[in-house]
Amino acid sequence: MQHGKVDLCIVGTDRTTATGDVCNKIGTYLKALAAHDNGVPFYVGLPSPTIDWTIGDGVREIPIEERDGREVSELTGRTADGRIETVRVTPGQPGRQLRLRRHPGPAGDRPDHRTRASAPPRATDCSGVPGAG
Repeated sequence: MQHGKVDLCIVGTDRTTATGDVCNKIGTYLKALAAHDNGVPFYVGLPSPTIDWTIGDGVREIPIEERDGREVSELTGRTADGRIETVRVTPGQPGRQLRLRRHPGPAGDRPDHRTRASAPPRATDCSGVPGAG
């Protein structure tokens, strides 16, 4: 994006609220910010089954799922002599594994300084999405 070699950015969604908040895995928000900073159009591929018409505000109503930190702080594998061992790859640091993040769509200002505009949904990260793996 920095070198002008990206024409547009398209991401998927795990869940979208009735007001256009897009929920996706961690990492999508950074892509949205990079696209914005570099003037690259940003779109969300939005299949109709991902729309949750019962939720109006993804930031307030969809919790961010936090998984066991060992998913990112430990690694399990086979040693040279065939034993299965688990090692900590982040010594001294507790691990945190956030599953999804929320990204506000059109509808109003947010206290975290992300702004909703009268435009197509923007990507963000969310969790608690049924069936998301």
